[in-house]
Amino acid sequence: VLVRLGRYSVAVYRGGDLASSKTDSRYVKGKHSAGGTSQLRYTRVREGQMRRLYIKVCETIRAQFDPVAGELDHVILGGEKFTLNGFLKVCPRLDEYKDITLKRRLNIRDPKRDTLDDLGSTLHESRVWAFDW
Repeated sequence: VLVRLGRYSVAVYRGGDLASSKTDSRYVKGKHSAGGTSQLRYTRVREGQMRRLYIKVCETIRAQFDPVAGELDHVILGGEKFTLNGFLKVCPRLDEYKDITLKRRLNIRDPKRDTLDDLGSTLHESRVWAFDW
């Protein structure tokens, strides 16, 4: 599950191969520094747009994961940290997969279809640290 403001991808992999995916976008206004009462209105509009994006991602997770729910080994999240934190608060659907959700977060700048093709091999990468005792 890859989420950035304005774009998301939800994919299911079998091994390193992409089995199914859904990538879409939804407009979310960028930040601006204007002050005053318009800033509050702007903030409300932006928060509403973010919430609608999160709900759309949550619906896509249901559509992609439900057919293979019993076969899923792990759920991995990726994207910008604050966006993911906001998404997790809004999407109760991921609570069902809490036991198989990895703590590792993928640093994906642009969750698009092309990214998903290359991501299969990245999922199996590990970091190794050597310690001298």
